[in-house]
Amino acid sequence: MKKPLLLIALLLVVSATQSFAQRTIKGNVSDDSGLALIGATILEKGTNNGTVTNIDGNFTLTVTSDNAVLLISYAGYETQEIPVQGSNEIMVVMSEASEILDEVVVTALGFEEKGDEVGYASSKVSADVVTGAAETTMINALSGKASGVRISRNSGDPGSGAYIQIRGISTIDRDAQPLIVVDGIPI
Repeated sequence: MKKPLLLIALLLVVSATQSFAQRTIKGNVSDDSGLALIGATILEKGTNNGTVTNIDGNFTLTVTSDNAVLLISYAGYETQEIPVQGSNEIMVVMSEASEILDEVVVTALGFEEKGDEVGYASSKVSADVVTGAAETTMINALSGKASGVRISRNSGDPGSGAYIQIRGISTIDRDAQPLIVVDGIPI
């Protein structure tokens, strides 16, 4: 009878020490000028425990020990390692990475590759060129701006649809329109 009670007491002591070892860390991530970095990644080193900053650059993370080290990363900024060391609040100022980011091309399958390493032609149209076209729709504003893309209006009415053809006719009945996805929403 004493062994089961001793085992239960031992389990309670171990679980209690584990719960005391956990610590909730609150903090803020900003850049050199004090602007909040939205979506910065905070990860407890050596674990899958992590979070991201909110719109104000704030985060809350429960770490597993007092000796935890936080890895803070954000695109275009140097990754920082911050030891927790018993503190409950951490303010992080990120410094820009010294190397310039290369142009990245996202392919149809969702792979990211450097712009100069893709094995096919790609075109880049800046926002200034599109807004300077003074067209009623974004699709019509892209007409004549990218090589291999032919955009013609369905009718002369303002706001009417457009026919898009990329790299020639791809089907017999000319009915294949490209799938355009903006921020994850098909158009």
